[in-house]
Amino acid sequence: MINNSSFYKYGFEQLNDAINFKAAKKFNNYLKKNFKVNSKIFINEKTFLSHKKKNIKFNQKNILDLYNTDFVFKNELFNKKIEEIIGKKFEIQSKKVICGLPKKFYPKWIDKYKAKDVPNLTPYLKPKFRTLRFFLGTDFHQDFIDHPNEKANYITVYIYLDKVTKKLSPLKILPRTHLGGADIYPHKIIKNKSNYIYKPINKKIIKTKAKHILGNAGTTWFWHTCLLHGTSHNTQSIPRYSIRLILKKKKGARGIIDLVNKKIPNIVAYNKMFR
Repeated sequence: MINNSSFYKYGFEQLNDAINFKAAKKFNNYLKKNFKVNSKIFINEKTFLSHKKKNIKFNQKNILDLYNTDFVFKNELFNKKIEEIIGKKFEIQSKKVICGLPKKFYPKWIDKYKAKDVPNLTPYLKPKFRTLRFFLGTDFHQDFIDHPNEKANYITVYIYLDKVTKKLSPLKILPRTHLGGADIYPHKIIKNKSNYIYKPINKKIIKTKAKHILGNAGTTWFWHTCLLHGTSHNTQSIPRYSIRLILKKKKGARGIIDLVNKKIPNIVAYNKMFR
């Protein structure tokens, strides 16, 4: 029953045993071998300032276009779940390999230039590593933040490529916060241990508990674009690699997301999604 689905009730859903464990692990090992993550992956401060002054851009290819990812995109169970949530007609808006950077490799000088609400470390990386997306933890946010003036016909898909524990920068989600609809970052959240009170712009009050997204290689999660989520710091010495997709439902497609959006008072993103 649709009404009993986790995506309908809580704004997220887990898919177990669909993405092949060995294939996910093989890709993870490939990434670890070809992108050795340590403090040397960053350019130095002088080079960064030079690039900034000269407005130098690096148009690196996406690693997902260079590696055979049929184990994901041609996976029957995976595609069936997507169709169930957003319908048979959809498009991939974004696809990235995300790396949860071990905190000990982060150069402190970056703090002088990185805005608090921009966790992406791409401008500080050597060109080779820009085929991936590196983060050092992220605050609670909506992925809807990147789609001003659009309707909430998007979902995020996250696939772990290795076993993720609480120390390996796991994602944290706040169930049911998608019911607050489009909201402006930073969000008004009151925390008390694992309990949260969320006060979105529509004046709705949502009480919830944080849920750590843990799992083995191949573990896959889907969530509504308005669902609040973030990550803690990676306190291990190894990177946490994952695949992140942003999918958009096309006109005429029908899925669970249509029923979910009927419960949300404001499903259109604002022109400006930052305070």
